[in-house]
Amino acid sequence: MKNDPLRLLALIPARAGSTRLPGKNTRSFGGRPLIEHTIECALECPALTRVIVSTDSKEVAEVSRKAGADVPWMRPDELASNTATSMSVAQHALKSCEEEEGEAYHGVVLLQPTSPLRQSRDVQTGVAVWLATAAKLVVSVSPTEFPASFLVQVAPDGGVAPWPVPEVAGGMPPAQSYRYNGAVYVFQSDVVREGQEVAAQDRRAFVMPSWRSGDIDTLEDFVKAEAMWAQRRVFDDR
Repeated sequence: MKNDPLRLLALIPARAGSTRLPGKNTRSFGGRPLIEHTIECALECPALTRVIVSTDSKEVAEVSRKAGADVPWMRPDELASNTATSMSVAQHALKSCEEEEGEAYHGVVLLQPTSPLRQSRDVQTGVAVWLATAAKLVVSVSPTEFPASFLVQVAPDGGVAPWPVPEVAGGMPPAQSYRYNGAVYVFQSDVVREGQEVAAQDRRAFVMPSWRSGDIDTLEDFVKAEAMWAQRRVFDDR
């Protein structure tokens, strides 16, 4: 498969249930259902071979098909609970698509619909890093608002202690720290097929701007992300 044309499966997981913000995947964001932004982003990436949505919701499936994504099947019940893992969902999607098409994929690009500010260039960057490094997993990260030295632990009695951070040269944490932002994951297909745990040394990261890194889980997240979306032209070159 090394000399075959690159085949990348873009997977957008969109479970119906959401305890913190019900119906968020089809909630209007910038005048369109939230999931449409991720579908559009994926369809704009020339590196992606196929864009599919894995869902157990008929409403999400209908919206996704209208937006141009494939919804080849409804997600099985055992993968629709809040205990189902992203890896198990990816395994099901990859296996189903490869069996249907009769061809193997080199990689799986997981794009959560809760990152509507992500752009196609971010996905392309993730794929480029993955190709250049041959890492098992490439993830997107963004700068944290504060350096690690600002983090503290607060005990039940109100006592304060520094947050434990890894030892670094000079004994001080770095001035800039980063966080996973949940926007882009690029896996080698073998990792997904075998359900492997990817050790830190097998991962690579690329940095996305903070303004494109909003991850929606709560109503507060939604309001903040939509406000940033409305002002995106102010930040677009950053």
